[in-house]
Amino acid sequence: MKRSKDSGESSPAGASFKNSAEPPGLPQGLALGSTGETSVSLKCRNSDSSDSIVDASVSVKDESEIDLIRKAVSLTEKVFLEVLNIIREGVSELDLAAEIGYLHRKYGAEADAFEPIVASGERGALPHARASAKKIRNRELVTIDLGCRYRGYHSDLTRTVALGRINPERRRLYTVVRDAQQLALDAARDGMTGKELDGVARRHIKSRNLGRFFTHSLGHGLGMQVHENPRISSQSNDILAPGNVITIEPGVYVPGVGGVRIEDDVVIRNRGHELLTTIPKELITL
Repeated sequence: MKRSKDSGESSPAGASFKNSAEPPGLPQGLALGSTGETSVSLKCRNSDSSDSIVDASVSVKDESEIDLIRKAVSLTEKVFLEVLNIIREGVSELDLAAEIGYLHRKYGAEADAFEPIVASGERGALPHARASAKKIRNRELVTIDLGCRYRGYHSDLTRTVALGRINPERRRLYTVVRDAQQLALDAARDGMTGKELDGVARRHIKSRNLGRFFTHSLGHGLGMQVHENPRISSQSNDILAPGNVITIEPGVYVPGVGGVRIEDDVVIRNRGHELLTTIPKELITL
């Protein structure tokens, strides 16, 4: 998610924001909406019509640009699958984050797209938790949010995995987020607004009495910046167009329990979409 991610809530200790060097508080470019949801307010958006035209042209990618994003996504997926092999009891979040950075460069990325987010156990309730010295324990959920830059274009992937058997409460959280994300993926198409797409996932989460724990926007544009237009939030009237590359990343974050987020990268096409991410959405148990 995002980092200046779509969460502009006050950052607790240990929290991190993608592409943000701001201190705790509302990061630059983030605004808190009336619903309590945080959303991206990119600095390049203003009332100047010429700026709006430039912004729209940047948000629509040609096929060569989409191919570069696809390559960035494939590199990040390769890293994610390799990192799964080192997740075990006693390994720290910092260990995983360091391995992500090393593997991205090993496989040809220019850099991480943002500081990797690794949050295990109760720390999973922090949507943008900076990796800590906390050691992963059996029967915990572990949320990993990672991305890379490849030839100037970015990927952004999140999966939550389980180490050992988790309790029914945590499994339910996962199922609700997975189903909300799939509903949003199924709905994603050109001509709809960011608000409409956000609402598809948000209504499902609310229907399961977890709406207050979904505290950020559903997604954002992706390209030469980790966060671009169009905005996919409950406040957004941005209209999705063929060639937009966006993330779809619902999450729930329950204090004292943990959190779940699932994020994919998607190209908007005529009358539909193309999913760039190939990692399965069923819960991975290690």
